[in-house]
Amino acid sequence: MGSSRSILDYSDPEILAAIELAFDDAWSVLVKRGVLVGLINHFELKAELNQRLVNLASGGVTDTDELTRQVLVSFSPA
Repeated sequence: MGSSRSILDYSDPEILAAIELAFDDAWSVLVKRGVLVGLINHFELKAELNQRLVNLASGGVTDTDELTRQVLVSFSPA
């Protein structure tokens, strides 16, 4: 039997746009928070941010604002 969970359609332009906008918004906030200070390789943080956004979208979160909010929470210190 198949899963009732929907599979993210990576070709859906609306989902791709939401992820891209959320990435840009979250990146700006992370820069303002000083998360990048002392990091030598920003590419690793960008890759991690992207992966977290894709995971959220795969879980059904496709609203740009909600993607941004949830990904920023995931980067917040405990």
